[in-house]
Amino acid sequence: MKNKYIKYFLLIFASMAFFSCSSSDDYVEENIPGNEQSEDDKPITLTVLGQPLPDYLQCEMYIFQKNSTAQDSEYTLKATQTINPNGDNKLEIKNIDLIEKTYRFLFIATSKNLEEVSLTKKDGTALALGLKWSDIMINSNEKLVSANNYQGFVDKTSEEILSTKNINATLTRIVGKLKFDIYKVVKQDDKYVSTGVATPHFNVLDRVYKIEIEYMNLTQGVVYDQNNKLKHQAIWGESHKQEITPILFQGENPWFRNFKIDESQKVDSLTYSKEKAGSAHIAGIYCMPSDKNMKVKLIFHYYDTTPICNDKREHYHASNCYPDINPICGKLPHMHSQSCYTGDELTCGKESHAHRKECYDVPAKCGLEEYIYTVGCFPEESIELNLPKENSATHDPLSIIPNHFTVNTAQIRYNRIIDVGTKTSFEFNTDWENDK
Repeated sequence: MKNKYIKYFLLIFASMAFFSCSSSDDYVEENIPGNEQSEDDKPITLTVLGQPLPDYLQCEMYIFQKNSTAQDSEYTLKATQTINPNGDNKLEIKNIDLIEKTYRFLFIATSKNLEEVSLTKKDGTALALGLKWSDIMINSNEKLVSANNYQGFVDKTSEEILSTKNINATLTRIVGKLKFDIYKVVKQDDKYVSTGVATPHFNVLDRVYKIEIEYMNLTQGVVYDQNNKLKHQAIWGESHKQEITPILFQGENPWFRNFKIDESQKVDSLTYSKEKAGSAHIAGIYCMPSDKNMKVKLIFHYYDTTPICNDKREHYHASNCYPDINPICGKLPHMHSQSCYTGDELTCGKESHAHRKECYDVPAKCGLEEYIYTVGCFPEESIELNLPKENSATHDPLSIIPNHFTVNTAQIRYNRIIDVGTKTSFEFNTDWENDK
């Protein structure tokens, strides 16, 4: 660097001597030193994210710079650039800006036309040039975010920039997602769902007509820690509530009416496994990362099985009320079951029918009064499940890992409704799969 300045000084001195010794007739403008662009001022053109962005994303690049010998925390924001979605992106850096410098290129991608996350200061205020890496925060603009939020950065030395002339970074999801898997098993500590669980106990959510999920201590903003891993920094003051309404079976058989889950109906955030008998899978929300900070409350609203209908006994006139009497309807009895369906399509080719009093032309011989319970005959109850268990010394609040599912698993006896109450806690594991 010292030799370079000496060179410039001698150049100026030589120019002065030239003018003092030349007449106006000898002056040629093209030979004036300094009109040519120096090598230090010539820009290096870099290719940025050569692949086009997916149609549903918009992306911003943040350019940080530091002295090559400085700590990562000394990276300072020098410029920003909006990424062209078609992949035709270039960045120019002058040679002089590469001397003994290292660059960090940070990419933040979010939903197109809906900026769910943005880069801000740690206090949530607007970003400014000159801000250090340790003072930035990825801020969620709403409590509820989607999967379409990504981040990624890459460090480049001046030598790497000159040799490769490209900036390629891998973008991964900022958010993680909560899932709740609830299975029916024959005995406690079964590792797999029993294949022998059959009707009438065919789903762990039988009689459950509403599920309320409350998410507390949701992360609002995340920062990069000393290992450049995302860690929560700011927390939303209010919780977020999610409501799921399972559809209860409305078949001809009164004993099933309003009690059993109708697995053939599609419900948002609720699915059932055909391979694992009795299981239900609840899809929670996408969340910003959290380190043992988040709490979840689930409330299951269900109908109790003990009727309160003036002590009346439920009874309907069926075929056993007409012994040795042929029905006049001319139909065969048949109740649709799971085996009658292929996927969501009814494929058994049979008509659902049960012989009732309308199928006979004589009075019933059972001697009983026909009475069928309605929904109002069954008390509405609820069970609350807290994650972690309230006042638990052994269970920490939940961690949300970016780009992962946090799967919470509970196993319930096959002949029970969700009755874990305060005795059982969920087990936790994290796996990432294609989220369809």
